[in-house]
Amino acid sequence: MTEFVPSGFHKFCPQRSAITGGGDEPRTGWRVAEPGYGRLAGIALLYGGLARRTPCPVVEVNRAVAVGMADGAHAGLAVLEPVLASGALAGYGPLHIAHADLLDRAGDPAAAAAAWARAIEAAENPALRSELQRPVAERSGGDTPSTTG
Repeated sequence: MTEFVPSGFHKFCPQRSAITGGGDEPRTGWRVAEPGYGRLAGIALLYGGLARRTPCPVVEVNRAVAVGMADGAHAGLAVLEPVLASGALAGYGPLHIAHADLLDRAGDPAAAAAAWARAIEAAENPALRSELQRPVAERSGGDTPSTTG
């Protein structure tokens, strides 16, 4: 298994972490969590430790995703809210993708639709933008949010 380090991660968080492998290249085959403890909860704990040692909004986005998967969408949204409120990552697509997904899973489709539109607008990669537009269009009956770029 190869880890994915989001484009721009090191721009916002220059320090390497145990989560991304600590080097220039992602590590492979790593395992997180103590025996008997859920893998997602272990990842959330690692991000929590990293956030305390190296405060960084991108780490908080990643922690929100992990917390949302381990403890539920509302818990993930609580982690993400300060990052959204700060505006520090307003143009960072993964922030809006995480926000939209958490809102969807929390049962707030109207807010999720607005977050998906922000994610599509922030997507610099045309293939990613297209991939984000597809489920939005399916939910809205074929209308794709307009984007720039």
